[in-house]
Amino acid sequence: MDDERMTPKELDSMIKHLAVSLEKPVYPDPMEAPWIALPHIKAGSIGWRMGGGEDYLSYFSDWFSQLSPDYQNNYCQNNPEPEGWQGFYERRKTSQQR
Repeated sequence: MDDERMTPKELDSMIKHLAVSLEKPVYPDPMEAPWIALPHIKAGSIGWRMGGGEDYLSYFSDWFSQLSPDYQNNYCQNNPEPEGWQGFYERRKTSQQR
C-alpha cells in the first residue's frame, strides 16, 4: 500500500484553504426577504441595527449583492417590498455600484 500522507507543505496549504472557506458564509438560495424572515421586527426598528436583525440584514445584503442584475430584478418582482420597506432593494443595488 502506498503512503498517502500529506507533506507538511500540502497540509499547511489545505489548512489555509479550509480557514478561508470557513470565513465565507454559505447563504441559502434564495434567502427570504428580511420582512418575511423576521416579521416581528418592523421596518425602521432598531432591531435591524443590532442583534439578530442586524446579522440577517447583513447576510441578506451580501447575498443580494452577489446576484446578477437579472436575478435581482426577478427576486424583487417575486418578493415585493411591503409598506414601510419602499426603496429597500434600490438602496442595496446602489450600494453595490460604489
